[in-house]
Amino acid sequence: PQRGENAHEFALRMLLYSIQSAANRYHRHMEPILSLSIDFYVRVFVRISTNRQEANRSASRTAMVFTCNGCRLFHLQTLGRVETRKADEKPQNESFRVVPCSLVEELTNPSCTNCGGRFSISGPIYSAPLHNESAVQKLIQSLDSKSDYLAAKERVKALLCNALDEVQDQPLFLHLPSMCKILRVTSPPHATIRGAIRSQGYRESASHITPDALKTDAPHRLCWDILRCWTTKQMEHQQPKKFKLSEDSVGSRILSKPPSLIQLKDIDWDAKQKSRGVLRFPKNPANWGPKARARSLNETETKSDAVEYAKRLKEAEDTDNPQG
Repeated sequence: PQRGENAHEFALRMLLYSIQSAANRYHRHMEPILSLSIDFYVRVFVRISTNRQEANRSASRTAMVFTCNGCRLFHLQTLGRVETRKADEKPQNESFRVVPCSLVEELTNPSCTNCGGRFSISGPIYSAPLHNESAVQKLIQSLDSKSDYLAAKERVKALLCNALDEVQDQPLFLHLPSMCKILRVTSPPHATIRGAIRSQGYRESASHITPDALKTDAPHRLCWDILRCWTTKQMEHQQPKKFKLSEDSVGSRILSKPPSLIQLKDIDWDAKQKSRGVLRFPKNPANWGPKARARSLNETETKSDAVEYAKRLKEAEDTDNPQG
């Protein structure tokens, strides 16, 4: 397992991998319908079907995660890929095979190219989409038409909308506040980061787990380049002492490299984000969640309880034997 900002989604994907592994033993295929991490628990809805061919493709939906110990940049290494081959020219005779994947380019170096840190390995996890988009859309339509009796309608709709808007084919996410903490700079507006990513032709979204998440198919180097530009802009308007980093820190090693995929002048810092008119992360009601764990009484309380119990016991004995 992996600790950190991705821990909740990591737990979801580990659970789905376990279900997939159990189904594959019986030549069955697992398809996630809806997978959610809600507060202090996870809940998944899956469809199990008998399909030997899809079960054989499971290696292409499984990956190991390599995470940098310095900047927390992660890379996914898929265990297999599907190759289609033809026995002859007839389409009905098409078949496939699953072959091992080559090492991703970023992992050919023993250290992180962004900050020079070492990698830690975690997994395996389920790397395919967490949700079935058509099923989630039907749930939202049903919720709008037949759910007046639900007290938590607003919260359920927010979860479904967040799940539907996620970039489905990108496992895990970047956490903007944690990235900015490494650079010791205030976090930029989310609309700025997302607008800069979209301007380069990539997709982006938040996550149903946290509003600070950034799921994108853009290279992670682009996100760090945007933060480098943001730090440069902040240093122009604030005191340099606030951004002072030690020479051997992770932040200084990141800032020592100039942006390569985007420049400061190419970013619209005043970009606005369109809203769907849905409250994405409603507040939990009062007294929500598990209560405090049971605790033992301290020594003073224990003694007072013992004295009170002995007193009541003596009164009961006197009542039973009034003549002593």
